[in-house]
Amino acid sequence: MSRRPLSLAICLLVPFVILLLGLGFAGWKAVKASTELGREDGRGVVPPGFTVEASEAGKHTVWLHTATFFEGQAYESGSRLPSGATLLLTDESTGDAIDLTTYLSASKSFGSDRAVSLGTFQLLSPTKISVMGAGIQNPVIISIAPEKMPEVFKTVIQVGGIAALSIFLAILTLIVLLHRRQKAIQAEERMHAS
Repeated sequence: MSRRPLSLAICLLVPFVILLLGLGFAGWKAVKASTELGREDGRGVVPPGFTVEASEAGKHTVWLHTATFFEGQAYESGSRLPSGATLLLTDESTGDAIDLTTYLSASKSFGSDRAVSLGTFQLLSPTKISVMGAGIQNPVIISIAPEKMPEVFKTVIQVGGIAALSIFLAILTLIVLLHRRQKAIQAEERMHAS
């Protein structure tokens, strides 16, 4: 009893579906992660200043939004605070000043919202933070967000891994199906020849 050869359409369709499902899952995972990675504890206008409820302990980044819309108004600023300007961060529960550690500037962009980092600070527990500015003439948008760099790397590895695995499985499936098809065709030819 011989098997009927698989059609070429089936040999191509099954790997295509595997590839499509895998890349779709990778894309969904990337979109889902990007919404979480873009999460901020809060943002506001300085001056006058605002308060932020920092929802988790750990490292946080202070961002200066160079181009953004906030509460129906467009804001644009340079990639730094004006010369001589400073931000004053205060833990409202203790009244202590929060030290901002500056480092090489990072940037982020979500749609039309662009921002550069002004520095980081560490929180031991969730708290309410007062954000004020000194020496800032034109209002700027400042935001505070939990640092998510480890999650970014984890997401990149996961999405890349899912995509690579999908491509590998699609190619492997294509090779196996075409091999089986070829063997079935050869068996059928031998049967007809005898």
